[in-house]
Amino acid sequence: STLIGKSWQYTRPDSSGFITYNDDGSLTYQDDVKGEGRGTWSATQGELCQSIGGQPTECNQFKSTGDAYHVGKIRLVGI
Repeated sequence: STLIGKSWQYTRPDSSGFITYNDDGSLTYQDDVKGEGRGTWSATQGELCQSIGGQPTECNQFKSTGDAYHVGKIRLVGI
């Protein structure tokens, strides 16, 4: 519920942009280099699983550091 319906700015080692997690398990993103795309997501037991742009589903621990959330190598900041 933390993520649903909100827009987030993401940064990762190879890219950055904006992502929105929808309540139907879909996501949309606008990558600064690759452009826009879609994917899917789910959350269970402290992990966020997502498939972005046709990539295989990847699951990582979802944790808060106070000012941001981290999922693997991805940093999410609410906007």
